[in-house]
Amino acid sequence: MTCLTDASRWVEIETNGTRAPGSDLLETVAQFKRVAQAVDVWHGDESGPTIDAAALRAFVSSGKSVFKFVITAPTDLEEVAVLEQRFGLAP
Repeated sequence: MTCLTDASRWVEIETNGTRAPGSDLLETVAQFKRVAQAVDVWHGDESGPTIDAAALRAFVSSGKSVFKFVITAPTDLEEVAVLEQRFGLAP
C-alpha cells in the first residue's frame, strides 16, 4: 500500500467491516468502503459474519469510510436507519 501511495496512487479498500483497520492502513489508504447487506452482515447468519462494533467504530472514526448497504426489502431501510444513528454512519 505504501508503494502505491508513494507513487501518488489512490488506494481504496472495500471491506465487510469485520476487522478494524491497522494504523498502517489508516495512514496509507485514501478511503474504505464498507459494503453490507443489512441483515446478513450486521446481525450474522449462516451466510455472513457478525459485525464487530469496535471495528465499525474504527472505520467511522478514521474519517475515510463510505458506507453502502444492499437493500433487498423495505424493512432493510429501517435497519439501516437504526445503524446510522447508533454508529454515526455518514456518508
